[in-house]
Amino acid sequence: MADRYGKYWRTLKERRVLMVVLGILVAILLIAAACGEAATPTPGPATATPQPTPTAVEPIPTDTPTPPLPDKSEGILIGSVTIGPLCPVEPCPDPIPDVYASRELLLLREGRELIRLPLGPEGTFQALIPAGGYVVELTDCDFLGCARALPVSIEIRDGETATLNIDIDTGIRAPVQGPNAYLQLFESLRAAGAAVATGEPITQPFFSVPGRFLGVNGSDVQVFEYPSIKEAQSEADQVAPDGSSVGTSIMFWVAGPHFYSSGTLIVLYVGDDAALQTLLEEALGPQFAGR
Repeated sequence: MADRYGKYWRTLKERRVLMVVLGILVAILLIAAACGEAATPTPGPATATPQPTPTAVEPIPTDTPTPPLPDKSEGILIGSVTIGPLCPVEPCPDPIPDVYASRELLLLREGRELIRLPLGPEGTFQALIPAGGYVVELTDCDFLGCARALPVSIEIRDGETATLNIDIDTGIRAPVQGPNAYLQLFESLRAAGAAVATGEPITQPFFSVPGRFLGVNGSDVQVFEYPSIKEAQSEADQVAPDGSSVGTSIMFWVAGPHFYSSGTLIVLYVGDDAALQTLLEEALGPQFAGR
């Protein structure tokens, strides 16, 4: 009996020891878990990383044309500008200085100035120009013939030479005036190489003086001579710019009318002979009315 109780107490004692050991182990595990949770940082609220402020950029208007890219290909542009006459009777007694050297050719593309080309003392120019199409103007061109001669277009091709000659008529002429202005015009046209013949008298209801035909290279030209330059100018002012009317008279022409005036003369040519128009312009200056 004593042995049985002795074994029982020993077994109970061993169980108690085991329970104590298990309790210690559980306590250690709980402490370790608590320490691990304390070591782990609690995540805080998200902080946004500051970003650089974007730089404002001016928008490019959609209607602004894109500038052309530089063209490496080039060509040569040569030529001359002729301005004259510079006085009523040439050579001028008092030469005008720097007629050409004071001016420059402007080469434009899409309305923008790209190149300025100076003129030599005699109006000549030569330069290496980037290939492409250009519109050519002349600085300080305020002569009568500038609007007729300019602008002009030119195409520069790679490796090629382009020639441009510009002839500007200033409109300066010695006035053809009485008492024999008709004969002066006759002699002037004949000296220019035209076949000239005097013709019959003519009257026109829209002019106050009688006129006379002048045959020039087989075509009729009507010449009206006035007592004074003032009277001739007064009647010239009555002619519409396109020649469609003179004063209150409405005109119906069989061909294009061309009105010229110089001194005491008003000259009318109705026709389309370009060579004859050139002869009249050389003798009288550019037409003041017509089409």
